[in-house]
Formats: sequence, C-alpha cells, structure tokens
Amino acid sequence: MSDIDAEGIFPYPPDDPHVIASVRTSFKGFAQHLSTAARQVTSDGSVIGTRGWSGAGSAACGTEITGNSSMITDAEQAMGKVDAAFDPYAKAIDTARTNITTLRRNYVTDWHSHEQALTTIENDATKTAKQKDDARSTEMQNWRWTDYGAHVVYDGYLGDVDKAAKATRKTLEGTGSNIGGKVLLNLPYV
Repeated sequence: MSDIDAEGIFPYPPDDPHVIASVRTSFKGFAQHLSTAARQVTSDGSVIGTRGWSGAGSAACGTEITGNSSMITDAEQAMGKVDAAFDPYAKAIDTARTNITTLRRNYVTDWHSHEQALTTIENDATKTAKQKDDARSTEMQNWRWTDYGAHVVYDGYLGDVDKAAKATRKTLEGTGSNIGGKVLLNLPYV
C-alpha cells in the first residue's frame, strides 16, 4: 500500500495559533502600560501648581496634560479590547486545526481502505477480467466521491476561519477608530 500526503492535500490555515496568542498577550501588555502611563500623567498634571510653578502657564500645562491623560485612557481601553476581539478568530483557528487533523486521519484511513479494496479486486480469482474492470471502476468512483466530500468539508473549515477573520477585522476597525483623531489599531494582516 502506498501512503498519501494528507498534510499536503489539507494544509492548516496559514495563521499560527502561537502568533495569535502572542499578539493578544502583547496588546494586553500595551493596555497595562497605557493604564500606568495615564495614571502617571494625571498625577503629574494635577500636581504642577503645587511644585513651585503657578500661574497661567501652569494652569494651561496642567489642562493639556490632563487632556493627554484622557487620550491615553481611550487608547488603553482600545488596546484592552483587542484580546476579546481576537477570541472568536483564535477559536476558529483552533477548531479548524483540530477538525483538519481528524479529516487528515480519516482521509488516510479511507485511502488505505480504497487501496485494500483494489488489491482484493485484483486478487479475486473468481472474477473475470470484465468483472474486475467493473469492480475497479466502481471502487474508483467511490474514491472520487470520498475525495470530493473530504475537500468540501475542508473548504468549509477554511470558510469558517475566513468568516471569523473578517468579523475580527471589522471588530478591530471599530475598536481602533479615531482615538484622539488617530487610528490606533489598523491591523492589515487579519
């Protein structure tokens, strides 16, 4: 019996779950750093007048710093939403990889059964050449249907990942739109 390259026929989606997890972790870290920065900026802005600088310049500076703190807080909230936005996509990738692994295993099993059926037909001394040709033809048609069905299922798994990727991108675009006039989350790879 020959082997069949099920991994080559049914590759995993190109997105690595470890990379997705790393991106999620990075954005959680960004959000934590921004939270710390916002608290520090707020603290600095509120104490300017009490540290020997007073007057109109001091008040204007304090107001400006406090305004920046608000923008940093908005960015922190946006960054904090990235993890949740990626969750459905990460789950879709994990589910697809699990399903594709099972599909590959079943495909190889079906391939070996197909080859065994062809060997049995070939070695059946009770059948005429015409009967063997008919049986081989039937078996080949059965394999084509099995192969076709496996590809339809595989395409469905990839379609689920694609839908999740598009939904995640839409969520991220909404999350990152216009924080202080800037688009902070423009992730073209999703």
